[in-house]
Amino acid sequence: MSESGFKHNAPTESLNGWYKECFFAQYGNEFKNFQEFKLLFDQFIIKRNNLQNYLYNKKRNQIL
Repeated sequence: MSESGFKHNAPTESLNGWYKECFFAQYGNEFKNFQEFKLLFDQFIIKRNNLQNYLYNKKRNQIL
């Protein structure tokens, strides 16, 4: 447990770190303002989620 009293979830924290690492590798770490960063990060997450859903469905359809 952390000092604030919640349990750490290692797989989730690892995945979050992986997403952040991929985002900064793709877009860099300098932005004009916070709104630009948030907009790009939101777009990045949506694209990644769409890709994961596509790959999952493709694999699932191959099994069925």
